[in-house]
Amino acid sequence: MYHSIFLIGFRATGKSTIGKRLAQKLGWAFLDTDEIIKEKSGTSINTLTKNGTNWLEFRQLEHNVIMELLHKRNLVVSVGGGAPVTDFVQPQSGKPFGELNAALFKDRTKTLTILLTADENILEERMRAFEMASAEPTRPPLDKESATRLAEELKKYEGNPQKQKELVTDEIIKNSMDHLVLRKPLYAALTDKVIDTGKCTLDNCVEEILEFFNTTSA
Repeated sequence: MYHSIFLIGFRATGKSTIGKRLAQKLGWAFLDTDEIIKEKSGTSINTLTKNGTNWLEFRQLEHNVIMELLHKRNLVVSVGGGAPVTDFVQPQSGKPFGELNAALFKDRTKTLTILLTADENILEERMRAFEMASAEPTRPPLDKESATRLAEELKKYEGNPQKQKELVTDEIIKNSMDHLVLRKPLYAALTDKVIDTGKCTLDNCVEEILEFFNTTSA
């Protein structure tokens, strides 16, 4: 019997939305690793990563949170998109945090890991709608070079917040899609169960996960 379900996958694949509904169906608690990191650090992800220029503290906190949650029961967890696939290296071990986190998932036989995916066009639409509706950017760029370039570009439009928001959103999407190409095979190696959230309704996605959970838990 599985003690917990971890939902992995790229940004905008629906991990939090599906996770919350899934937890309700199971009568379990729902947790989001990004939200836990913000609570533990007392700040936003943008601030914690210095607007995407330094991810070390975030990735270490993320690794610690995953280790902690993998030993708990009756949880549905939405895992940050980069957690099991990032190439950002932990200084102490000399290994990428993605490799360290992936090993944690593979070692936990009582944890069901589900990969959520969606077509790239759908992901772009979801990210754009979400970012443009948010008061401030929800995610910084995923690498220092992109973050630095964006910061310089924003200086040109200091008196035009709408233009700045559009530029940030465009950069977030472009940067995300570039990383998705590299991360796809890494995600696929982590689990045999994949749910395409662009091809099923919320309820249908949840029911498919529950069916797999009940079948494999028997």
